[in-house]
Amino acid sequence: MKKLLLTTIFKPFGVDDQYGNSTTLAEFHHTNLTGAQGIFSIRGANPNLGLHFIAENLQIPTVVLENPSLDEFKQQLQDGYDYVGINFSPTTFAKAKKMCELTKEISPKTKTIVGGYGTAVAEAADIADYACRGEGVQFMRKLLGEPLDTPLKHPRVYNTQNEIMGMRMGKAGLIAAGLGCPRGCEFCLTSHYFDCKHLPMLKTGKEVYDVMIDQSEELPLKRRTKTRDFLIIEEDFLLDKKRVDELASYTKKKIDEPILFACFGAADSIMQYDPKELAAMGLECVWTGVESPMKSYQKLEGIDIKKMIASLHDHGIMTITSMVLGYDFHTEENIHEHIDYLFSLNSTFNQFMLYTPLPGTPLFKKASK
Repeated sequence: MKKLLLTTIFKPFGVDDQYGNSTTLAEFHHTNLTGAQGIFSIRGANPNLGLHFIAENLQIPTVVLENPSLDEFKQQLQDGYDYVGINFSPTTFAKAKKMCELTKEISPKTKTIVGGYGTAVAEAADIADYACRGEGVQFMRKLLGEPLDTPLKHPRVYNTQNEIMGMRMGKAGLIAAGLGCPRGCEFCLTSHYFDCKHLPMLKTGKEVYDVMIDQSEELPLKRRTKTRDFLIIEEDFLLDKKRVDELASYTKKKIDEPILFACFGAADSIMQYDPKELAAMGLECVWTGVESPMKSYQKLEGIDIKKMIASLHDHGIMTITSMVLGYDFHTEENIHEHIDYLFSLNSTFNQFMLYTPLPGTPLFKKASK
């Protein structure tokens, strides 16, 4: 019987070597949100939800390997896999290439597959037998000759590794609601990787709720809040109001054991709802992009962001705001004004990201001219 190995790229992370540098970390909170908090920063690597989702929806026996060392990866290859799939990003291309080379050295008959946003790099197709550019389940089913119309099943995946000063923060369920984004911001690889389309993995609010209930079987109530917490992975989950309203019709009934969730949402998507309703359905935190006060995006037009954030906070909903630095119009003088602007919004957390021309985006094409 054929076997499949799905793996992330190898550790160590955050070191300067031939495969990366000290800025490339396998962390979410510390890298994006809390790094400036020193020893009080949230530390920990999250599970690779995408690999687990693919594995859950294939018939072929599959092993998922997360953050292995090179020695651990080599040892795993000794089990004789027919296929090895490697998930990577543009910044970890060198590691993915090394893993493909090692696979061929140790197991020459094994077919290599690279996937993830790293496949937006043109050279990705040259380092493996196959390059999965797009949604992974259907790609793998086609490659393996498995039925394409089998209903998707969501895996039970939890965030259990986050710590502050060595103390565990508790367990949260991770939910893959959809891929892509129709917004098409010129710097956003997530949007353009899927041709500015939204690909729902969970199409209805009932489907999202059913995953929450299924994951609740292994998700104990938080000791302090007596709730169960979830992070919904989708670029603009609040955009589809019909789906969110249907989800709310279920979560609002969970009074004895409340369900709380965090998600991503553009400003105009957030403004579709009364903050009171968002709080009632269990929205605990929303992450939204404010980009720049000098750059026009449709999702921000005519919206008083500071007022919106204050209203969310008044109803007990935390916020994360993201700003882009490095636009063509930024100077040494006005960039500090823009940073001050983000802080003036009084969001719970802040993220600064660089205006980076990632392969596959309009910004990359512009920078390549």
